[in-house]
Amino acid sequence: TPWKVFGFSDKGILIGNDEYLPYRFAKVRINYIPKYGVIAFDKNTKTLAETNIKFKHGSEWAVSKGSYDKNGALYFRVSTSEFISGKYTG
Repeated sequence: TPWKVFGFSDKGILIGNDEYLPYRFAKVRINYIPKYGVIAFDKNTKTLAETNIKFKHGSEWAVSKGSYDKNGALYFRVSTSEFISGKYTG
């Protein structure tokens, strides 16, 4: 079931009025151009070369953390050091 993200905490992803989806249940699906992938970012929102080979349209990834950059853009951590921009998930 898709949810709108309102924020993050140690409890998980905020999906409503003090309602959290625990990270252990959270997944994102890459929503991009079929047959293509998206570039991942590090924790400082620097692009990680060649990651678009891994994060293909339609693939699903478990989320272990969420964050925002200095401009308020949403990012999901999908591995120890890789983050996916929220604009490419759905």
